[in-house]
Amino acid sequence: MANVKNYQVQGGERLIIGGTIEVEGEGSILVDDVPFGPAAHQEASTAETVEGLRDDLNLLITQLTAAGLIKTD
Repeated sequence: MANVKNYQVQGGERLIIGGTIEVEGEGSILVDDVPFGPAAHQEASTAETVEGLRDDLNLLITQLTAAGLIKTD
């Protein structure tokens, strides 16, 4: 038996990654047809009002959703 870190279980329904996944060039990762990747940078909130904090939180949620880290319905 081979000693490998990355392998597909018999039947092919599961891929085990014990190493690193490296996506190069135009490669991408899709989860339920949604691109998955890092979220855009967001500065720390400096809000001084509840409304400002709400706006900062909503921006964070939008960025996480666009990065595929929050599932949409």
